[in-house]
Amino acid sequence: MAYSKHTWTDDEIITKEKLNNIEEGIANIELTPGPQGATGERGPAGATGPKGDRGETGPQGPKGADAVINKLDKVDALTAESASTQDIATAFNNLIADLKAKGYMNIS
Repeated sequence: MAYSKHTWTDDEIITKEKLNNIEEGIANIELTPGPQGATGERGPAGATGPKGDRGETGPQGPKGADAVINKLDKVDALTAESASTQDIATAFNNLIADLKAKGYMNIS
């Protein structure tokens, strides 16, 4: 049965037949899309979005955003002429301890 439009009037009684006619019309609507239209002109470029965190890369595993180290408390200034092997080891160990304390390195 083809759908026939009904024009409703004030105080008209809604009947089962009129509701079924609406339902039948909805069920028979053609949902197949029509042919694709022509491609429109390209619009202007949008604003650059915020930079996201770096994802996993390389065999080392996951990498986060680059750390910014503002100040390390235990960095000793050393030169090859003024430092002994023990001085270098102590400065290195102090640097590692400070990085761990500030959360830039795993504590293990």
